[in-house]
Amino acid sequence: MELLHVFKIMQKLLVVGSCDFADEFDCEFLKLFTQEEWDALNSAVKEKFKGHKPVEICFGTNEFLTIRDYDDWRSCFTVEEISDSTYNELSGIFVVEFGTGSGIFDILAYLLRY
Repeated sequence: MELLHVFKIMQKLLVVGSCDFADEFDCEFLKLFTQEEWDALNSAVKEKFKGHKPVEICFGTNEFLTIRDYDDWRSCFTVEEISDSTYNELSGIFVVEFGTGSGIFDILAYLLRY
């Protein structure tokens, strides 16, 4: 009897974001995700934002991004599928996330705090 192994191929994603800060400058940031991680984050953020007031995500010394709702948060990002080799190369450079305002990826912590 031959065993059939089914492996789920995880798509790798480069999620790049940009948000305007007080019409003064754009905050730009990036993070690597698998498709599964990105989908899980989106689902959780969408669920937690239901009936939630806007969230302020701090960066710098006294600046913050105001995110009004899930659609506002999601509109900050562009998502690009990347190869495994590109994912591995970038993950060696950007261990977690990178950029001014990159705390936006940790929005669940802000939503759960209030």
